[in-house]
This record gives sequence, C-alpha cells and structure tokens, in this order.
Amino acid sequence: MKSSDYSPDRWLDFLRLTDPELVAKARRDVYKSGGKGGQKKNKVENAIRLTLGRLQVSDTASRSKEENLAGALRKLRLAIALDYLKGTELRVLQVRPPKEIQSYLGQEEIRINPKNPAYPLYIGYFLDRFLAQGCDFGKLALELGTSKSQVRKFVERYPALLAVTREAQEFGLLIGLLRPAQPQPPVPEKPVEDR
Repeated sequence: MKSSDYSPDRWLDFLRLTDPELVAKARRDVYKSGGKGGQKKNKVENAIRLTLGRLQVSDTASRSKEENLAGALRKLRLAIALDYLKGTELRVLQVRPPKEIQSYLGQEEIRINPKNPAYPLYIGYFLDRFLAQGCDFGKLALELGTSKSQVRKFVERYPALLAVTREAQEFGLLIGLLRPAQPQPPVPEKPVEDR
C-alpha cells in the first residue's frame, strides 16, 4: 500500500497497520511551532504533521518529537475512521464488526476509552452502521441492542464524532440517503358559522 492507495473505502486496512507502517504510508513533516500569544514554544523542530491523501493532522503538544508523533498518529487514526466520503459518495460500509472490537459490542452501555488502541476501529464501525441505518439514531440503537439515549450520549461524548454524525445527516438529506420528514397535510378549516 502506498499513500496514494488511501481511500475511505480502505479505512479498516489502514487502521490495522502498525504505527511504523502507517507513518511510512503518510507524508511526515517536522517543523517548529509557536505557542499561544507568539510564544516560542518549540525552539527546535519537534512539531509533527502527518498527511495521508486528503487527511492532514498535526501535534505540537509536547517538546518531545516522539510524543508529538504518537499524538499525531492517534489523530490520524481517528481522522481515517471518520473519513466517510469519497468524492460525493459514501465509503463502502462495513457489515460485520472488526474482530478487534467484538468484545465491546452487545453491551447495554456503549463505552470505549479513546486511549484504547481499538478506539478508532470502534468509531469507524459505529459510523458505518450509523450511515447504513440512514443516519437514524433509533435504528442504530436497535441494531446495537441498546437505547437511543445511550447512542446519543456516546456520540455527544466525542466532539469529532458528533460533528461527523451531524454532517452525515445533512449530507444524507442532500443526496436522498435520508427521506426528509413528510410535511403534514393541512388541517381543513371549519366553516365559520354566520351569526
């Protein structure tokens, strides 16, 4: 696989790569980063930017190049999981859950720690099933065997996932993936009686 091989359809393949393999597929830039208010936070080149296809992430949180690379990799994995469009079409959706996340499914409460290595896989599968269910939280809850409120709480806990689900709902309306709510027929007016 080359970086040019990246496509949202292959998100699962890319998330299963080891960190060194994923770094090898991405373009890696090292640069100096300024802090808030023009501070010279990083006086040496230790900020990391990773680019994979149209996805680009960076990390400047630490003075350590290794820590920034680890942070950028976490961000890149999440960006891959949330990358659901290829042009104007949806990516190919996963029907079966990846084996790495099966132990997290079928529970009443949806929980997975963002630091868990399986987190991006879970998010990618969750998003695929959300899209497959027409961006309907209720239908997704039925499929996952949980409540609609649990699904909403899970989505709202993670801002990036919340933003993507909202975007997907809007995109779905544009392409007809979702049927907009049918307008209610007008209520016939009662004739006014003459007095």
